[in-house]
Amino acid sequence: MQRAIQSARENPEVALPVNRIFERRPANLQQVVDHAVARGELPPVDGYFLAEMLTGPVHLYVSRSLHPFTRAEAERITDVVLAGLRHTAGWPPPPTTLGLLVLTRHTELLPPPFPSS
Repeated sequence: MQRAIQSARENPEVALPVNRIFERRPANLQQVVDHAVARGELPPVDGYFLAEMLTGPVHLYVSRSLHPFTRAEAERITDVVLAGLRHTAGWPPPPTTLGLLVLTRHTELLPPPFPSS
């Protein structure tokens, strides 16, 4: 990704296709996020913001760590970001037509608000 961006900065012929890809990405991501919101898996959120929150820690880990980036690291980052998103949004919402199964599943994913003593 960084090579493509650098090449686009240096070469106008490369910049056009790279820019097209980057212009499509936010719309595609927002569509995925909107579907997750509609299914009750996420509170309403800006897809671009969510992507930045997920990719920032990944970028730092990959560029500064001596350890390989594994699926376990990706899942840990995702869990923390989504827990923060749900917490700040007051998620899960009070019971509505979403049904108990969906709400129970989300509640199990959330860490307790305070460490137990």
